Amino acid sequence: MELVAGCYEQVLFGFTVHPKPEACGDREQQWTPVADFTYHAHTASLSAVTVNSRFVVTGSKDETIHIYDIKKKIEHGALVHHSDAHLVECSPREEQYVVIIQNKIDIYQLDTASISGTITNEKRISAVKFLSESVLAVAGDEEVIRFFDCDSLVCLCEFKAHENRVKAMFSFEIPEHHVIVTASSDGFIKMWKLKQNKKVHPSLLCEVNTNARLACLGVWLDTVSDTKASLPPAAEPSPDN
Repeated sequence: MELVAGCYEQVLFGFTVHPKPEACGDREQQWTPVADFTYHAHTASLSAVTVNSRFVVTGSKDETIHIYDIKKKIEHGALVHHSDAHLVECSPREEQYVVIIQNKIDIYQLDTASISGTITNEKRISAVKFLSESVLAVAGDEEVIRFFDCDSLVCLCEFKAHENRVKAMFSFEIPEHHVIVTASSDGFIKMWKLKQNKKVHPSLLCEVNTNARLACLGVWLDTVSDTKASLPPAAEPSPDN
């Protein structure tokens, strides 16, 4: 997989991470990120990044959108004169979505387009990510990440993730791991292993210091390579297969 993060210094970073098998016993086995590329992507600070199976798309304060081919490591194209849109996040089954304004989260039911509840965070919100259909991770202008239950509207847990404000988050699942990735103004990208019980704090898998003020984050998942890398040696398929 590839961690992709943009910063105020106009640079896009890429780090390759190969998941490791589940550690034996209670000891967590850390992953290792390896620097893959840096790219001077824009003429102003990066504000957004998203990825799919092939492309990385970045948005910037320079009012352009750039598209990169992550496999070939080349620029694919650009769009100009884009405007800033609201912070909105859909749940995995798309039964509900949240709309964020400052430190307030309005939870909407998709079938009725009505608000089913409101969550208020202590600080202005910079990023949200659904961890399940009802559990929402919330980050803002502080070092703390909170997990909220969208049904009961209560905070399930909170933990200190960084030394400065958290700017972006990404979540994904692979065999044996449910992972949340965080990026902060402190320059660090961190990967955390989520517990099945979201009231329990996640454990740190790995971290990397970019020495830049990060503003946005994405993860490119090469599912074929990652799945093969995560298998123990005896279980890897032979070349003939």
